[in-house]
This record gives sequence, structure tokens and C-alpha cells, in this order.
Amino acid sequence: MNSYRKSIESIKAYLNAIPTHFEKLSKLSLKLIGLVSVAFIGVLDYLTGYEISLTVFYLIPISIVTWFAGKRSGVLISIGSAIAIYIADILAGKVFSTFLIFLWDAFITLGLFFVVVFSLSALEKSLGRYRTLIETSPDPIVMYSLSGNILAANAQAAEVYGVSSVAALFKEVKTVFDLLTEEGKAFAADNLRRTLMEGHSQKNEYLLRAHDGRVIPVEINTSVLQTVPGEPRALISVIRDITDRKRAEEALRESELKYRTLVEATHDYVFMVDRKGLLTYVNPNFEKATGYSLSDLKGHPFTIVIAPGERKTIIDRFKKGVRGAPSLPYETELLGKEGKRLEVEFLAYNLCDDSGNVTGRFGVGRDITKRKEMEALLRDSEKRYRELSIVDDLTQLYNSRHFYFQLKREIDRSNRYGQPLTLILLDLDNFKAFNDAYGHVEGDQVLLRLGQVTKRCLRQTDSAYRYGGEEFTILLPVTTSQEGAVTAERIRTEFNKERFSPESGKEIHVTVSIGFAQYKPQEDMKAFVHRVDQHMYLAKKNGKDRACSEQ
Repeated sequence: MNSYRKSIESIKAYLNAIPTHFEKLSKLSLKLIGLVSVAFIGVLDYLTGYEISLTVFYLIPISIVTWFAGKRSGVLISIGSAIAIYIADILAGKVFSTFLIFLWDAFITLGLFFVVVFSLSALEKSLGRYRTLIETSPDPIVMYSLSGNILAANAQAAEVYGVSSVAALFKEVKTVFDLLTEEGKAFAADNLRRTLMEGHSQKNEYLLRAHDGRVIPVEINTSVLQTVPGEPRALISVIRDITDRKRAEEALRESELKYRTLVEATHDYVFMVDRKGLLTYVNPNFEKATGYSLSDLKGHPFTIVIAPGERKTIIDRFKKGVRGAPSLPYETELLGKEGKRLEVEFLAYNLCDDSGNVTGRFGVGRDITKRKEMEALLRDSEKRYRELSIVDDLTQLYNSRHFYFQLKREIDRSNRYGQPLTLILLDLDNFKAFNDAYGHVEGDQVLLRLGQVTKRCLRQTDSAYRYGGEEFTILLPVTTSQEGAVTAERIRTEFNKERFSPESGKEIHVTVSIGFAQYKPQEDMKAFVHRVDQHMYLAKKNGKDRACSEQ
């Protein structure tokens, strides 16, 4: 494009300079010669006997007219004056004066000859530079008259037209309009008139019809050549084949159409923001989801559609993205015009110019509300499944498998932080006899009631387990043996208040034996459980319905 512009400006400069230089040189030279001629004739007349007043009388007006007249008028006045005085001198018998005037006229003629030769030489040099620029220009160039008749063209013009030489071009094409399609001729004529009226370059696109009938898209830059300022002499057009550019533009239009169709038809949410985070585009589905139109959002910060609690995180993510952080999916919450909230997942990328500078961000998101609902259901299901796998169905206490898992965690915590840990083990007294007498259904009621009583007597940090059969265990974190004794006694007392009616009109009282102990640092887990179990058997041995620990 720069070479294209330089070619036009250089050619214009040279062509416009040729007549201007010639005009200045010729006009000044001929005026000076005319003045000297008139002055010399006046001196000769004075020397040969004319009165000085008479000489001045015709010398001064002739000199003034010669200087202010044009180049041709000045020369004619000078030569005419010399001839008139020459004839007058002959009639007066002044042969010497006539001879000198003859010599001076010869001198004037030679002077005019050398002026013309010098001017033509300068013109030829300028024309040579002009031809070099025209012929070496990479673009086709055509020069033509004000009516459109082609005056000159270069080989590139012939090549784009599809003929072998400039001569062949002149045989087929007479006017610049003949190069164009029928549709472009009227447009070109209007542009030519506008160029002549306005006096500056005009750049327009046309369809050029080549020799073989091909239609070629071209860009034509037309300039006016002037002999003197304000007097157009001819026009010159630099032609550029823009076929590749038009193909690229068409491919770009097709790509943009496909992109727009895809973006506007997708069920995803598409948005674009500039480098400042101001929204420049949202697709129809984005508008539908938020209740905002593109005109509502354009030019506003993108945080206008982000829930308040998410805005800081999203702004930080945007800043990191502009600085080149990797593009990763992220979840956020859209805030609609009417306050409606929508769970979405977005993936955003940087938009860059040809130099690689970030100009904004482009994001695509989708509604994940249903996915979030399914995830919540799945979490609830997993929680329920986990509870089923670690909870005893009858008593709703944790089972023995979870007991050992939790006991290990509490022992590790006790060893790490030096915190006390107490374990309680309960066993129903004479439970086998109760089952044999009243059946397993009534026995299950006893187990259920013991689980309920145990739960009521524990803190939130404590946990109870059905260890197996009629045995139960309780973990008391951050609890000493003395504090554990209080809990054990409370459970025993509360359970004693329970009454069972396995038969109509009959109430049965069931008791429980309890053993408990505090964990010893670095003690083996099985040894710890066994030690507590021994205390529980000691309570049974000592009469049941009691709690026992180390003395």
C-alpha cells in the first residue's frame, strides 16, 4: 500500500512540475530579452540623432507593456517595435542605425532559439523521469485526457487487461471507460467529473472487463494533472487488482455469517467484553436468560449480570485472564433483570489484535442448574448410602465397623495433641433370658429404647455405637475417666427409669452393666478395647446394674 501511494504521488509531482518549470523559465527569459531589445533600440536611435524626449516617449510605454504582457505578447511587442523603428530608419536614410538594429534582431533570434532548446531539454529530462516511474511501477497506470481518451499506459496496464503489449492495448481500448463493465461506466463518468471539480484524488472500486471477458475487481486511484494551478491538463489513474482482497473479504463475510448463525442459534450463553470489562456483545440466549437486551447491557461492566457474592471472584479471574492466565472452566451465578438467579459454567478466552495485544475477552457458558440439582440429589443419596453403611437399622446408632474407624481417628488425635479420650462399653443384663421369655420383637424394643436413652445423655461431640448383639460402645473425646464416670452413671440411671410391658398388665424392669476407662498414650487400640471390656465384665461379676472402672 505504501509503494502504491508513493508511485501516485511521485508521478503526480513530476507531471505537474514539467509545465510549471517550463512556464517560469520561458516567460522570464523572453521578457528579459524583450526589454533588452527595446532598450538597445532606444539607445541606437539616440546615438543616431533622435531626440532624447522622443526616445523616452516610446521606450517607456513599450517597456512597461513588454514586462507585464505574457511571454508570447512580450516577444511580439519587442520584435514589432524593432521592425517599426527599422523601417522608419531606412526611410530616414539612417543606414548605420538600421544595420545595427538588424544585428540586434539576429541576436534576439539566437537568444530565443537557445531558450527554447534549453527548455525542451529540461522538459525531456522530466519526461524521462516520468516514463521511468510509469514503466517501473508495480501497478497498472493509465493517463488520459479530460474526455477519457487514453494518452499513455504502462506494460502492467496491458497485462491486467490481458494483452501482450501497450500497442495491443491501444488497438482495442480507446477510452478509459472501455476498460470497465457497462455497470461501471456511468459510475466512472460521475467520479471523473467529481475529480475535475474538486481537484483532488478519488479512490473507487470498479469491475474491469479484461480482453478475454473476465471480470476483475480493481481499485482505481485517479488524480488531476495541471499545467498551471487550477487548469486541468489530463488525468492519471493507478489501477490495483483487488481480486485476492475481495476473496479474503468474501471468505471473512462467510465466516462471520457462520459464526453469527452458530452463536445466535446455540443454547449456550455467549458474551464479549472489551479490555476494560465492558460488555460489547451477548447472544439472544444470554438475553433470554437474564432478561436484559443487548442495548441494555452494551457498554456496562459485565458484573451487572453477576450475583453480588460472586463479583469479586469473577473480577479477579478476568484480570488474571487478561494477563495471560490459562483458560479453565469456572462456575458462577448469573443475576437476571428481575432478580432471577441462574447457575452457569463459563469458559473464557482472550481476544487479540494482529499484534497479539489483548483487546478483550470472549466467553461461552451453559446452564448447569439441572446438573447442580442432580449433584445435590447425588450427594444426598451418597450421604444416605453412607449412613446406611455405618448406621445400625434397629437402634439408629453407628455400627461396629464405623466404631473402629472412628476409634482409630480419636486415638491418633489423642496421641498427636495429648488430649484425653474415654471409652464406655454397655451390656444389657439378663437379655438372653428376656428374649427367650418374651421373644425377639420385645427384645428389639429394649435395644431401641437403650439407643434412644444413650443419645439423649451424650454431648454433640460424643458418639454411640451398637457394638454387637446387646453390647454398646460410646466414645467421649477430650474427656477424662472421672468425667466419663458421670456420663456412664447418667445413662444407667436414665435407662432404669424405662418400663417394658411385654405382656398385658405386666411391667418389666431391665438394667445395664457398664465398663469405662481412659486411653493411655501410645496404647494399642485392641488392648484399650479389651481393658474397657474387662471393666464391664467386672460390673456384671459384682452384681450387675452398675458402672466400673480402674480403682
